[in-house]
Amino acid sequence: MGTLLDEFASLAEWRAVGLRSAAMRVASLHGLGARHAEMICSCWMLFGPSPLDPFASMQVFGREATLARCEQALRSFSANLMVS
Repeated sequence: MGTLLDEFASLAEWRAVGLRSAAMRVASLHGLGARHAEMICSCWMLFGPSPLDPFASMQVFGREATLARCEQALRSFSANLMVS
């Protein structure tokens, strides 16, 4: 998740197609499929199971709001792992 956050932060343009491509690249690096990448991004955006496209939603929310949500989710996930 940290790698994906870094990849998103480095994107020159904040468009759904670029966000999707970045997520797929990072997923591939970690041996995950496209479905897993999309699920992670959906959870980050707090949509859970939803018909909304997470990447289009990220584009609409904008770079700052999306990265803030992603950072918060990553911190929460890390804290929960440490407690477990």
